[in-house]
Amino acid sequence: MRDPAFTQTMQIGIVVRDLDATMRKYLDEYGIGPWKIYEFNRHDLREYRQPVKRSWRLAVAMVGQLRLQCPPEPPTSIDTELPFN
Repeated sequence: MRDPAFTQTMQIGIVVRDLDATMRKYLDEYGIGPWKIYEFNRHDLREYRQPVKRSWRLAVAMVGQLRLQCPPEPPTSIDTELPFN
């Protein structure tokens, strides 16, 4: 049997529908926070080789040594082709 390629989890990303509500819930119900918000305004992105304008926010909080990252569900982008439950 091979040794595992990864021995610890360092980061988890959870795509969420409502970023603000998720941060509040995680803080109020689970004590996860504080959250750091990163804002991106990119105008040089491409999807299917076509230029697109996109802006979004990303929330990050540390849970011990684990980095929890919550990007919002993109309203329209190539990422919406991923299955959301």
